[in-house]
Amino acid sequence: MRKALILIALICLAGCQSTGVFKDEKDNFKRVFGTEPPADVTVVHSALYAYNSAQLWNTNDYEFEIIAPLSWIESEIKRGHLEKGEWARKLAASRQSKRANDWYAPDPIDSYDCYVNFQTEIDYWHAMVEKKPQPDGRFRSFWSKH
Repeated sequence: MRKALILIALICLAGCQSTGVFKDEKDNFKRVFGTEPPADVTVVHSALYAYNSAQLWNTNDYEFEIIAPLSWIESEIKRGHLEKGEWARKLAASRQSKRANDWYAPDPIDSYDCYVNFQTEIDYWHAMVEKKPQPDGRFRSFWSKH
């Protein structure tokens, strides 16, 4: 009887889970970066994947395409403890091959400087920054955490 009650409780809890994809660029930026996008930062695309279980929302899974000045990109790389290197490039290439959105880092991997956070057990936070600036001097970048 006790096993049956535990099984019923687990089924009910599983039924309480839901997911969603938020695609409002301005709101997603604020949720992830903690502020409104600065005037010189353009959020081109975003996808914030939310998971709800027992009324606890997890929004720690996202992808962004952002055009920004190098100074903003560098400050976010520093804030996120991201490091550049060959291993970061390999991890970013792996992430790129599994992207959920066609707009996420569509160019060959050698088009980007790749960064990853090595301070966690799981290398899941990436940034990919195009090596060549846009005509206005800003850089196109891709940010993901999975």
